Amino acid sequence: MRLLVCAALCTLACLADIKNPLAGQPEAVSPGKAHFGESCAACHGANARGGRGPSLVDNDNVRHMSDEKLFSTIHDGVPAA
Repeated sequence: MRLLVCAALCTLACLADIKNPLAGQPEAVSPGKAHFGESCAACHGANARGGRGPSLVDNDNVRHMSDEKLFSTIHDGVPAA
C-alpha cells in the first residue's frame, strides 16, 4: 500500500503546492505507478525495495513521515548520494 501511495505522489512531483491534491483519489494510482517506473525506479528499484537509493517499503524514515512531509520530499527531491 505504501508503494502505491508513493507512486501516486510521484505523479504530483511537478506541482508547487505541498498538499497532495489527489489524496483519496484511487484513479491517481495508475499514473503515479507509471511515473514511479519512469522517474524513481532507477534508484529505488522497480519494487521500491532499494537499489542505489534506499528502500521505500521498509524504511522507518519513510514509514513515519506525515503525508505532507512525504509529498514535500517527493516534490522537492533529495540530493543524490
